[in-house]
Amino acid sequence: MKTLNNKKSGITTSDIDSAGAQVQGKTFLGRNDEDYRLGNEYTFTSWISVMPVESFSLSLRLERKQFERLSGMNEHMHSMMSTTHDTKFSTRRFDSVLVGANYIFRSGALEGHRLAFEYGKLAGFDVNDFQLAPTETMVFGWQKAFQ
Repeated sequence: MKTLNNKKSGITTSDIDSAGAQVQGKTFLGRNDEDYRLGNEYTFTSWISVMPVESFSLSLRLERKQFERLSGMNEHMHSMMSTTHDTKFSTRRFDSVLVGANYIFRSGALEGHRLAFEYGKLAGFDVNDFQLAPTETMVFGWQKAFQ
């Protein structure tokens, strides 16, 4: 990590420590015993991370989750009775902005352990009909890093 110290202003800036992007997909191959199949799911995410001091990092992440239409239908659930039973209303998309912080212990009894926190807020969404959309997420983690 490169660090630039500006002695006049007292401000220290850091280069980006890591950046990346990831695409995940999930497809359902068969049908269940009610003769329907969930739609494909896709997640696109990109992030940047900076390490302002040793053992501590901050991150910013953008995420899009896309869910395709269900196929098939339970014969006992009629779409005329409720629009929530109609598979054409099963697509949805969620866009989120997430910020995180990580601390890794470098010595002592917790050496190699990492504490992580990430908070996300829904930035945009597109759901059909009466579906609910998540507004925020929060994740706490405690991991052991093996070297």
